[in-house]
Amino acid sequence: MKEDYKNIVFNVMFGLACLTAVCFLWKKAILLTIILAIMSAIGLSKWRNKETVILFFFCGIFGALTEAIAIYFNVWAYTSPSFIGIPLWLPILWGDAAIFSYQMAIEIKNFSL
Repeated sequence: MKEDYKNIVFNVMFGLACLTAVCFLWKKAILLTIILAIMSAIGLSKWRNKETVILFFFCGIFGALTEAIAIYFNVWAYTSPSFIGIPLWLPILWGDAAIFSYQMAIEIKNFSL
């Protein structure tokens, strides 16, 4: 049971760290990309399994791609796009959001047993 709390705390800290980095560093695309990549490496090393890695890359690529398509059709726009209308760091953030959500779902399921 104690391990469940540690995992939940790690997951929440991971999510908050990603959000905080984006909120404060979104104007510095290269720096934010590097920081999010480091956080991704930390998260993926903690959550070492094939499903999490596949989810990270799949959601990173397709989440950013769907936003690029929406931007192409003028649904919204980013103030500091780096390529195809999206910021350089966005695919990593999509991947981080996916693995955060997946791992939180696992911890909530384990906790409720």
